[in-house]
Amino acid sequence: MGDEVEVPSLDGKKLLLKVPSGTQSGKVFRISSKGLPRLSAYGKGNLYVQVNIEIPKKLTREQKNMLKDLKKQGL
Repeated sequence: MGDEVEVPSLDGKKLLLKVPSGTQSGKVFRISSKGLPRLSAYGKGNLYVQVNIEIPKKLTREQKNMLKDLKKQGL
């Protein structure tokens, strides 16, 4: 369904990563200029974030009904 998640960076700050709906587990996102400093050059490299998405195997009847309602609304 998509979401925004906080990702720890190498300098200790938290970054906000937008994960679009339909993203598959194992997808790698690139965050520009947030990686390690470049050797013998200016600036920083890229930070790569791999997403691991867990899909529940068992849902309660209430949870199933909520998902059906969201599907009807087009969400």
